Amino acid sequence: MKVSLIGMGLGREDGLTLRARDALMRADAIIGAERLLCAVPADAKGERFSLALPDQVTECIRNHPEWTNICVALSGDPGFYSGARKLVDLLAEYEPEILCGISTPQYFAARLSRPWQDFHLVSAHGISCDPVAEVLNHPTVLFLAGGTMTPAHLAHALCEAGLDDATVTVGENLSSAAERIRTGTAEEMATKEYESLAVVLVENSKTFLRPPGPAGLPDGDFIRGDVPMTKREVRAAALALMDLRPDAVVCDIGAGTGSVAVEAALQVRQGRVYAVEKNVAACGLIEANRDRFGVYNLRLVEGSAPEALTAIPPADSAFIGGSGGAIDEIVSSLVQANPAVRIVVAAVTLETLSRAGDVLRAHNVRTIETCQIAVTRTRAVGSHTMFDAQNPVFLIAGGGRG
Repeated sequence: MKVSLIGMGLGREDGLTLRARDALMRADAIIGAERLLCAVPADAKGERFSLALPDQVTECIRNHPEWTNICVALSGDPGFYSGARKLVDLLAEYEPEILCGISTPQYFAARLSRPWQDFHLVSAHGISCDPVAEVLNHPTVLFLAGGTMTPAHLAHALCEAGLDDATVTVGENLSSAAERIRTGTAEEMATKEYESLAVVLVENSKTFLRPPGPAGLPDGDFIRGDVPMTKREVRAAALALMDLRPDAVVCDIGAGTGSVAVEAALQVRQGRVYAVEKNVAACGLIEANRDRFGVYNLRLVEGSAPEALTAIPPADSAFIGGSGGAIDEIVSSLVQANPAVRIVVAAVTLETLSRAGDVLRAHNVRTIETCQIAVTRTRAVGSHTMFDAQNPVFLIAGGGRG
């Protein structure tokens, strides 16, 4: 028995390769989704079976040992987000042959008269993805839209992150008589309606303006204003204690100028950072620093914690720089959303130090550790250099993955 996994391209007979057409013409049976069976040459003699799930296809083949040539019709190219990935293993005993087809990125790039070797390819068709993270990390991204990730939803997500001027090109019903290709800014494209079969090309010039590196950027790199800011040395220690991973959801509560949130966003480049702040002046500084560093994976949440925490996903790591006296409620909210959350609390008074430890223990946050950061800097006084001691800060940390 010979089994061929056929790339049917975009589902039109005139898009088949000659090898694919030849295999279909010689097949005893042709199995695939109904849409793809419609693209099989009308004079192909093989019996058609409308099946799409890999397990169904495999069962059908095994139930017909009398067949000698079988074709399984797959959309696009079998090597690009295709059912072939599972079928190769399920049908290993038959040593299936793969016949390539024209993939959606190939066709779309050709219609745009563009080379596509630099496109970053992402499937949102039944797969969870963060469009903002993908666009921030790659200047040109091609999304296969699907499910809840429609072109409008994708464009809206970019607008919410401050990427409203990114160029968005949407292709719908490609290769069909109803094909349509439209281009505009994310802001323009977020308001339109689209067909379910769509691809989205996003070109974005706003990317991270600092390379990944150790935490502890100079204080002078931030726009300060009159809002308190977590200083460089304390910030570096706090970020180290937060145990950030590249795709983490991070919450900075009482974010002030946003210095901790900005540095966290530079580290979690496939994740999201939420800066929670109630002070109006501070909120303006957070947005200004977001733009200054190009960290559009940072979202400002205006309001007081814990109420404001209901508007964000469960955090993997959280920094509490200011609690407004509600540290018990804040920790409770964080732990209820994610019992494994890693929490770091900054305390500048003995009362907050004592209270923070008690609260973490009361909520069964494990492996609590405390450190004191006492920084002394130097400053010029005339022709001399004097030491200038900063107020000590305590960092209380607990929870997390380990």
